Amino acid sequence: MACVKTYDTRLNKDYDITSLQARGLQIALGTLAVTYSAVGGITCTFPFSKTIYAMVPPVSQYVFMYNVTTNMITAYNSVVTTTALASTLVEVASDTDFTACTDSLRFLAFGF
Repeated sequence: MACVKTYDTRLNKDYDITSLQARGLQIALGTLAVTYSAVGGITCTFPFSKTIYAMVPPVSQYVFMYNVTTNMITAYNSVVTTTALASTLVEVASDTDFTACTDSLRFLAFGF
């Protein structure tokens, strides 16, 4: 198995954080206040003209994915199959309550 890296062309092969910030990269770090999920995800915008990456680490049994095209965070549950040898990620129902894990819903986002 091989791993091929492709770097963002805006970085000009200079990946030092100070150089990136000089080119306009901004970083946002904080906590999300989410109560209930919605169908298709929860709208979440950051203070950038263009968000290039955002991460919300897993909390409890939930896995979060941020779509930079739609500015939506989608929550997934890991569902174990009956054989218990495999599991799949399934989007949570639209009325899933996240209030119990709001304090621990952290995010890290990058944009220009």
